Amino acid sequence: MKIFKAQDYKETPWKNGGGITREIALKEDEDGFLWRLSIADVRTDGPFSSFPDRHRILTVVAGIGMRLKDRQTGAVIEALPQRPIDFRGDQGIDSELLAGPIQDFNVMFDPLRVKAEVRVLRDDTALSPPEGLNAVYCLSGAGKLDQQEIRAGETAIWDTGPGLALAVPGDTAILSIHLAIVG
Repeated sequence: MKIFKAQDYKETPWKNGGGITREIALKEDEDGFLWRLSIADVRTDGPFSSFPDRHRILTVVAGIGMRLKDRQTGAVIEALPQRPIDFRGDQGIDSELLAGPIQDFNVMFDPLRVKAEVRVLRDDTALSPPEGLNAVYCLSGAGKLDQQEIRAGETAIWDTGPGLALAVPGDTAILSIHLAIVG
């Protein structure tokens, strides 16, 4: 298990100047990236970057949220705090901030080779994460992963079978990510 603190994240400004991405972890192979975990600071309305052949699960972790509009269909999705939403990485999406800047947590993955699940845990939850690659991002408070504390803004990542215990006290919210290689 490795715990990443905010200062460990690799920061990259967006080409359009509308925000910053902080890459937490990336798994690549000869076909590109299998998965990527990152946090984005979104400061302005604008188009999402296209990631062909990838899928995205986005969770607003700070701020009020944003409205996402599909350029092709006109469909609108509201990205609200602590409610994971998913969409294709190559989908033409324009974002509109609801009330100022936001921060979101992104799980991007190759859907032909990786199955991903993102959940928000709170309210005295205790669980043993499933086999495969797991990550937790502490949204607020402090949780415990096998007696090791993880605080707000930190991410723990481990690749192992079941057995680690995750405790989420009542004043804590955790984003739980599970990635399974399927192909």
